Amino acid sequence: MSIPDFLTKFLIDKWYKLTAAISGVILVLSLFYPTQEVENKYVTCISIGVFLYSVVEWSQYEPRTKLDTGFGTVWQVTWRVKVWSVWDAILKLIAILLIILPLLKLIWGIEIIPFPE
Repeated sequence: MSIPDFLTKFLIDKWYKLTAAISGVILVLSLFYPTQEVENKYVTCISIGVFLYSVVEWSQYEPRTKLDTGFGTVWQVTWRVKVWSVWDAILKLIAILLIILPLLKLIWGIEIIPFPE
């Protein structure tokens, strides 16, 4: 059984593309439609956190290219390298807080920062 063409862009080594797409859809839906069991503010906060983390992870991979001239032929090798910056670390920390804080409230009832009504 082969994988459909539109799913080949979301391979397992590129999980951040899939989570960005799913959390983006959930974010838009949570902004316009009320949820049944969980308040929308928690769903919105968690989906923003997952979306932000995925986009920052996606932006960290930079393409690198090497030209190899062996035996009279030219080979072009391309790969991606994960590059960190201070802003990446800060944005990922904010994303993790946006995920953890609502989960603490929903699972254990611990509210560190009050969510607006």
